[in-house]
Amino acid sequence: RREDRPLTMPAPSPLRNLHAQAEAEFAPHPPAGSVYAAGADAAEVVATFGDLNAERAAVESGAGLLDRAERACVTVTGADRLDLLDRLLTQTLRDLPPGRWAPAFLLNRQGRIVADLRVIALEGRVLIETHAVVAGAAGAAIEAGVFLDDVTVEPPDAGEPLAGLSLVGPGAARAYEAATGGDAPPGERHARRVRVADADTVALLDESLGAGALTLLAPAGALHDVYERLLETPGVRAIGWRAADEARVRARAPMHLIDFGAASLPHETGVLRDRVSFSKGCYPGQEIVARMESRGRAKQVLVALRADGAETLEVGAPIRRTDQSDAEAVGVVTSSAPAREDRPAEALAVVRTAHATVGARLDAGPAVTVAHVLGAEA
Repeated sequence: RREDRPLTMPAPSPLRNLHAQAEAEFAPHPPAGSVYAAGADAAEVVATFGDLNAERAAVESGAGLLDRAERACVTVTGADRLDLLDRLLTQTLRDLPPGRWAPAFLLNRQGRIVADLRVIALEGRVLIETHAVVAGAAGAAIEAGVFLDDVTVEPPDAGEPLAGLSLVGPGAARAYEAATGGDAPPGERHARRVRVADADTVALLDESLGAGALTLLAPAGALHDVYERLLETPGVRAIGWRAADEARVRARAPMHLIDFGAASLPHETGVLRDRVSFSKGCYPGQEIVARMESRGRAKQVLVALRADGAETLEVGAPIRRTDQSDAEAVGVVTSSAPAREDRPAEALAVVRTAHATVGARLDAGPAVTVAHVLGAEA
């Protein structure tokens, strides 16, 4: 078993030179100023290719093609791979069949979130797809759990790494079918092996960017060809993270290292029921999760805010009660989407549970209304 690996800076995108030739504007991810950014480490992503309105239009009425340079994959092989992951992660994984995937958290023993993962089962291997900033730490934690198990853990930089691209927007499925020669898009929580530009890729629905988004994972050496094949498909336009992130916020899809992070507990993320099984065996941090579940509520939760009449909500802005503007903050804005002609400014925010009621009025600089409590059961 290898020694625990130190955190390293994420590798640059295999498409960076191509993006630079297209005069892309680059930015860190998590964005600078993010409430839950992981220290100084960040991946480099395209912020925009210069025409943000056109990129927004692609996401809203066509298909935007996004380089997922902020993501990375750890590969787990061996006969005991699913048994090991079932013992270490929050989701039931022991019987996950090839061609299916499941979301899960990797927690520390204090119940805090180390990584937010997609566990993708394929024939003979499992891909652990997560943010590139924490991929090395996630791989090391999984490897540290190997004792007598028949398991091998390969870090993101082993061999030829996988890299991701996402199609975002209502035309994503149509573009996927055109690029794959008529292959049907994968269903919910399914992972499909498919050839694109003669490269062996893995495709899956990706609700982390909103409904209908599709992510393709391909060998880094083939990513250029896959990207060009998708980009030449009618209705597809290259986009950066600014347009994609606005769509994500409006879809109320929280993201690790932006809307929750290393200080967060699963009950505070808005995606608890999606990531955590309460009917499985032990895993690191389970006692804390079970204790919070029995308590019935977390101290703070994620909410969606609407700011009628304001142009934008500033990330990091404190949130206070409207009748106590000088009092201690009851929350903070974690991500935002600016107002448009046909819609108000919106944001995701962490707010104390006592103030997380739909319709509640709060002060985040401008006045805001709680539009939705993420993860609230119907």
